[in-house]
Amino acid sequence: MSLTNPFDRQERLTPRDVWYANILSDFWETQLKWDGFDLTTATLLGEANITAKAKIFAKSKGILAGQEEIEFLLGEEDLEVAFLKHDGEELLAGEKVLEIWGDARLLLKIERTLLNFLSRLSGIATLSRNVVKMLPPGVHLCATRKTLWGPLDKKGIAIGHAFTHRLNLADAILIKENHLSLMNGNMKAIADKISNEKEIGAFWDIEVESRQEFYNLLNHLPKQRPGIIMFDNFSAKDVKSLMSSVEKPEGIFYEVGGGITPRNIVEYAKTGADAVNSGFLTNAVSPVDFSMQLNITKD
Repeated sequence: MSLTNPFDRQERLTPRDVWYANILSDFWETQLKWDGFDLTTATLLGEANITAKAKIFAKSKGILAGQEEIEFLLGEEDLEVAFLKHDGEELLAGEKVLEIWGDARLLLKIERTLLNFLSRLSGIATLSRNVVKMLPPGVHLCATRKTLWGPLDKKGIAIGHAFTHRLNLADAILIKENHLSLMNGNMKAIADKISNEKEIGAFWDIEVESRQEFYNLLNHLPKQRPGIIMFDNFSAKDVKSLMSSVEKPEGIFYEVGGGITPRNIVEYAKTGADAVNSGFLTNAVSPVDFSMQLNITKD
């Protein structure tokens, strides 16, 4: 991981990565399993085999996210897909986004799962893009693990030009309040364990919740770099004061989090931090609305 940015892991968020492809497939299968047997379509169509064309339209403005995933998932279903808009592009209400050809029963079965997926990821991308525009240049906007769909939500973050942070627990060492409690607050012991660990993941990240913890950590930094010091639940004023009180060690990044909202995020971004993280990017999302129109096709 580059020392210039230990916050971004989006290179794994593609179906070309087996780990992510398996997550996508499991998600899709589970969603369709929840829907169960399509009683309505079975009643109306009986035994008829009908080929149809589905058109997906945006019903509200936003940033599209989910193209790569939908192409992969619908390809697995033997459906033909053509996107007219692409990941990261702006959508206007009424614009046609993609077309799908295939078995009418299958198109009706996957309709709600497909639209839910596009709606949520595009909503996350839209919110992320809007917040990124608010921040000073060079300050990274990062997601937390307060997600509904885990790495899938993080893909929306990446499309919105924000950064993923950890994708899962195996991605990096992140010492939080409960870990500190388990170690009786012994920062030296924690730093020694990280320093002696051969595999720390992409980076290490240690939260501090007080001025004393911050200075204590500076005296016992893990040898392995890059590393992140995360100021948790500080006021912006206190964060700025602490950061300016010492020279930042080489290979160390400063991150702020806890209580970050759209109202105060710019204030925190101006403290001198390298990154600001917030759960509102994935837990306070307004979905982008989509609809599907189905037409029978003739051979």
